[in-house]
Amino acid sequence: TAVTDGIHVWIFGHNSQGQCTGNPNDGSKIWKACEVSWDKQSNKRVAKICASSFCTLVLAERIEDNLITKVSNLDLFMKPTYVDERAIAYLCDIALSSGNIAKLSSTLRMVFSSPSLLNGSFPTNRNMYHLLPGTGVDLESLQKMYNRLLNIDPRVSNAFIKAMSHVVKNSGRHVHYQQEALRLRYYFILIVFPELLNASFNHEMTSLLNDSITRISDDLKQDMVEWLMQWDVFSRRLLLQRLQDCLTMFVELKEKIDMYVFRIVMVMDYLWRANQRLPSSKDRLALKEFYNRTLTRSGLIDYRSDFIRWREGSFATTTTTNTAGLNSRGRGNIFAFCMYPFLLDPVAKREVIEIEQQLSRQQHALDGNLNLNMIMGFNLFFPIPQPYFVIRVRRPHLLPDTLAIVTHTIANSPNDFFKELKVVFEGEEAVDQGGVKKEFFQLIIEELFDIKYGCFNYNENTCTYWFNSHSFEDENTFRLLGIIIGLGIYNGVLLDIRFPLVVYKKLCGEKVGLDELKDMDSTIGKSVEEVMKWPESGRDVKDLCLVFCVEDQVFGEVQKHDLISNGESIDVTNENVLNYVDKLVNWYLNESIAKQFEPFAKGFHMVVGKNAFRLFMGEELEKLVVGNTVLDFDALEVSTKYEGGYHSDHPSIRLFWRVAKSFDEENKKKLLFFVTGSHRAPLRGLGKLGLVIHRVGSDPYDGEMLPTAHTCFNTLMLPAYPKLEIMEEKLTLAIKYSQGFGLQ
Repeated sequence: TAVTDGIHVWIFGHNSQGQCTGNPNDGSKIWKACEVSWDKQSNKRVAKICASSFCTLVLAERIEDNLITKVSNLDLFMKPTYVDERAIAYLCDIALSSGNIAKLSSTLRMVFSSPSLLNGSFPTNRNMYHLLPGTGVDLESLQKMYNRLLNIDPRVSNAFIKAMSHVVKNSGRHVHYQQEALRLRYYFILIVFPELLNASFNHEMTSLLNDSITRISDDLKQDMVEWLMQWDVFSRRLLLQRLQDCLTMFVELKEKIDMYVFRIVMVMDYLWRANQRLPSSKDRLALKEFYNRTLTRSGLIDYRSDFIRWREGSFATTTTTNTAGLNSRGRGNIFAFCMYPFLLDPVAKREVIEIEQQLSRQQHALDGNLNLNMIMGFNLFFPIPQPYFVIRVRRPHLLPDTLAIVTHTIANSPNDFFKELKVVFEGEEAVDQGGVKKEFFQLIIEELFDIKYGCFNYNENTCTYWFNSHSFEDENTFRLLGIIIGLGIYNGVLLDIRFPLVVYKKLCGEKVGLDELKDMDSTIGKSVEEVMKWPESGRDVKDLCLVFCVEDQVFGEVQKHDLISNGESIDVTNENVLNYVDKLVNWYLNESIAKQFEPFAKGFHMVVGKNAFRLFMGEELEKLVVGNTVLDFDALEVSTKYEGGYHSDHPSIRLFWRVAKSFDEENKKKLLFFVTGSHRAPLRGLGKLGLVIHRVGSDPYDGEMLPTAHTCFNTLMLPAYPKLEIMEEKLTLAIKYSQGFGLQ
């Protein structure tokens, strides 16, 4: 181990091999200190120290005379020295064998009080030139080291706490002047200290440690993100878990939100932005790993105030990407969790959308009342503004009627899309309390995806639909689908749409590439990937006879599309194959379907193009549109309420659950649709559905009546069938012919 102040060097060693210039054969087994220095007139100072078990290498650099006087007794952010788990373990062995725990504590306090020493310690690149760019922090070995030390003696833990206090006290003064992320490695070494999760720990110290790392310059923030991008996924996951644990512990313990929470969220933002910039999904942490449901569901966040603060503050004008993060503008003036959407799971974001919807409707109501007062004041005869967006259609003409209403609304009153939707089927008396609306969405989606219109192609391998680039339908039909999906979101209706994830990513403005192509069409995606990897096996891409051109069959006729100018005459080689793959992927996912996707996206953003939508990533938007695909009937049973004489132990109820749970996945979807008007579960799962089973008829019932449902209220009207066979027969008949039957 070695420590420097820039001019002097103190080296410590067991002296088993004469490292400290002593005699290794004299029987001494204690740690010795040996000072190495030179005169100031020599115009030298320490540039780097590399300490190992065999030798200590000191690299010096010449400096001007007038700079020597500027070297402090201990410059905390000089080029670092080096320790690792092995060195600390050696210290522990000596202390335990000699019984000198006080000396061990003193040494550890000295080591962990020095950001300079910590900055070069515990590297992931284990060689003497460990400060190469990209060197991460070996968090795994750090955890092992901490766990061993803290089990030795309480004095060791106290030494760590005193060391951290010293670092916190001094680092804030210097952090503004740092220009390299590697000089902030000490933070990541200290933040995994296990005692930070101790309820009795000084949380203000942790908060100040986090605060120092958030006060760095804008250039260093960028350098920090780029450095974290070079960490391996395992280390980044360990770091994120530690930050999440600190956040969760504080929220559960204090039941409040203060600067401790704000600062740790800001640090997490570095990791989030690094994660999103990684090109391959294999190297990225999953989105759900960033959620903190303890925080978002604690009831401590006032989402309404938070959303308004975000919308009206300086961060309301962030870029169109979904990676909004720490920004120097207004940092001390505003904090809103909506600025850090990676924390919020889809349920929390759904709540934010509902808040925006409520605020929008309130504003439209105020505008309508103002207009009404003006109209009545002048005794003018104009249509009174309606609080609802009403779609009145005929069942046999569902698509053309809907298209006509939507087209008229776009041209005359586009703000009506933000009103609550009411649907009326001509000639039917049903009042829309939610059930009619659900049925309308289900029918219009089925119509739009019907093969007779040719808007989409179905992929049997992925069981998803993709835009038909040769569809004869005009842009109005695709725009209508986008509007329908937007209306479904703002009216809380889940839609039975089977798009690949890439569609939702494109709607959110995310960059899409080969991973998304493989998800959309695994056959094409794997073929393109094989071409990309062809040179890696020592083969020549020229053998494939490819050019920068793609062929497409249109009604039996082959059409060619150049990927670049004059692409048909440019061969694909090992040198340009990556460019070829990029162009080809872009053609499949973007260029080939631009005429269909652009009006679709335009229609979607007509309805959901407001602030709250910017919080979503593609995979979250998919859940918002289609709901939860997991149908947990056990959770549904636990949360179900009973009326009309039913209870959880009623014989007919036990029969009902035996039948329902025995259904295959398809029949479970049909049963769910029969009762709720949707094939999918809510975002939080079936346990949050709010199912009610109400008894109808006598008890027991021995007639021919089938079950019915109030889809508006998620209520099943179930006769008390006395036998399992009868229960299964009646339920199966009801769900088989559920469309237009038994739904109210």
